[in-house]
Amino acid sequence: MAFVRKIKKKSGTYLAEVETYRENGKVKQRVLKYIGIDVDGRVHKRVRTSDINITEVKEYLNFHAVHTIACELGFDSLFKEKSNYILLMVYSHLVEKLSINKIKDWIEKTELPSLLNIRDIGSNSLYQVLDYLESLNWESINNSIVKQWFSKYGESKKKAIIIDVTDTYFNCSRAEWNKRKGKDGKYEKLVQIGLAVSGQYGFPLKHQVYEGNIGNTKILSDFISDIKMMGLKTVIIDRGMTSIDNLNEFNELGVECIAGVRSNQKLKKDFIDNLSREEIYSQKHMVILKDAIVYAKSYKYMYGDIIVVYNPKIEVHQRNKLLRRGKNTDNEINKMKYYGYSFIFHSTDFDTAEVVKKYYEKDIIEKSFRQIKGVLSLHPIRLKLLDRVSADVKICYLSFCILSLLKYKLRKLEISPVDALEELSSAYKVYLEDKKTKFKWQKVVTLKKSQEKIIKAIDKNFCSV
Repeated sequence: MAFVRKIKKKSGTYLAEVETYRENGKVKQRVLKYIGIDVDGRVHKRVRTSDINITEVKEYLNFHAVHTIACELGFDSLFKEKSNYILLMVYSHLVEKLSINKIKDWIEKTELPSLLNIRDIGSNSLYQVLDYLESLNWESINNSIVKQWFSKYGESKKKAIIIDVTDTYFNCSRAEWNKRKGKDGKYEKLVQIGLAVSGQYGFPLKHQVYEGNIGNTKILSDFISDIKMMGLKTVIIDRGMTSIDNLNEFNELGVECIAGVRSNQKLKKDFIDNLSREEIYSQKHMVILKDAIVYAKSYKYMYGDIIVVYNPKIEVHQRNKLLRRGKNTDNEINKMKYYGYSFIFHSTDFDTAEVVKKYYEKDIIEKSFRQIKGVLSLHPIRLKLLDRVSADVKICYLSFCILSLLKYKLRKLEISPVDALEELSSAYKVYLEDKKTKFKWQKVVTLKKSQEKIIKAIDKNFCSV
């Protein structure tokens, strides 16, 4: 008895008339004839290769990957009627890092118009998208993203989060604040960006933009109540952001903290003056970090503990620096007894060695800033309106959310999200046409094994046909 069945091949899904028969007691099938190719549920008769015309070739699979991630995070509905245009700007940040006035020509070479259902754009309309993004209730949007992350991807809120600040130049005459010295020594107007990321996977949880003259301790104060509202248990803070006031504020809200504390005369007198180097410089107090060995001893302080950390290599470096300068006054020589020492405050249940490791190995926040400034092209900002600067940073933040979830999904493949997107960029979608019947269809080029592994890690249901 003959019947029609689908036969899947690398080149497509074909419909064939087959019949069953028995051979040596086993039931087998043989193809009587091929009927045609199955294209989007429609049967298209077989076409001679010479009758096939390639009408378009568009960059596809890298955009399918980032769009899949964006939809998992709910981005396709978070921004209401302009979600697709906001996603367009996010994707251009991730893949091409284009200026707004170049997006219109570039998008036509990609599959984005189809993925995002976008038919017509212009530079002015995209600037209006930035204005629209800035008008939305960002707190609600951010809370939705964070909720998605913690509910779907297994990271516990009990894991420590990390907060830090970076800055970038802002070339706009409309900013009223004064120029300030940046980390590279240039004097220019700056904007500062406070960022909180999850401690285990580095997913961005909150960001805030400030003018360049706002102090880091004030920035941290802005974050404290939001951290409590998110239900987060422990925060790790760099010493440049720490003050007694915000440590007390964390305590009042019941948020545990691990915080670097700036050295001052009182701390030196209370803890270092009464501590001999021979006492701390011992195996009992040794803590082995990724790139160094330090020595740490803990004391009760405020509502928690303060850890005195001694780093012999830092001491040698500081001593040599002083000796090279030749300023060997009694005052300078007296300061040498404090070389190599630093302080960490904490209010957690972790032991001393674990606290020291968590504090010094918080490089995930530095990697986050490098991605925002490097991969996402934040530095420097040249938009003329202050509100659009804030919106541009939001685009970078959303892009970083996608990169972070990509990294999470690709963690077993040992490939970075940036390299993965580059690998997928050569997987095009080809638009075909039968010259005789004018029937049109499309297909993705045959994938390499590496591309198949990447896309299946991102989208388990992906089918190239």
